[in-house]
Amino acid sequence: MKNAIFILILFVTGCSTNKNVPETKDRTEDLVVIEVNIAEKENISFIITNTSNKLIYIYQPHRLHIERFENGTWENVRILYCPCGAPCAKPPEKVDILVGGIHTWEWDKYESWCGEKNEFGIPETIKKMAKNGKYRLRVLYSNSNNEQEVLYKKFELR
Repeated sequence: MKNAIFILILFVTGCSTNKNVPETKDRTEDLVVIEVNIAEKENISFIITNTSNKLIYIYQPHRLHIERFENGTWENVRILYCPCGAPCAKPPEKVDILVGGIHTWEWDKYESWCGEKNEFGIPETIKKMAKNGKYRLRVLYSNSNNEQEVLYKKFELR
């Protein structure tokens, strides 16, 4: 008798319709799509376009993160945000990119870093033309859920 009751309960609960189960969401609404276009003339322009249907955030929006492929690994290219010794204001941590909005970086194809200090205690800004080779732009971004992701866009200097 216990087996019959158990089978009846299993049959009744197992065959009932699930009216309280929400419909499956279309997963495309959760995707963040970013296009990176590169326009190369004297300088290189990196144009980030938010082609998703959600607001996105670009982290360190005033700093270029470029890497060069050398000796089998990706190495950071030194690019100064601010000239050596200059009292530059701290840039914002992130910037909002609205749906359809863009963010652009310009790169003059030079590496730059701080050298020795002069007699006034100000370090010299050193600039050197980047060498030919394979490069990539690294973009740190997140969607409205603040899940940070990295996007890479490869390009070549010739």
